[in-house]
Amino acid sequence: MIEFSTFTVLKIKELSKIIGGTSADIGPNLKKYRKLANISQFKLAQLLSVNQATVSHYESGQRVPDIDSLINLSNILDVDIKDILSI
Repeated sequence: MIEFSTFTVLKIKELSKIIGGTSADIGPNLKKYRKLANISQFKLAQLLSVNQATVSHYESGQRVPDIDSLINLSNILDVDIKDILSI
């Protein structure tokens, strides 16, 4: 049986509206949406199959999530990717 994953497609017009996307922008947004979803760093790490330090590094701006992680974060936190990336 083949399973298909869902993914987000951003069109050129949508991409042109995104401002930000640096680690300085992503970290605070990720933390805000994680807290709004009432999910701990530990639980989010489990859902992403990473360790808690990775989530902490995302939120502090020490690391930037790759595109697959951004898609997963968007789905887990039930927010649009552009909300995670935008200032």
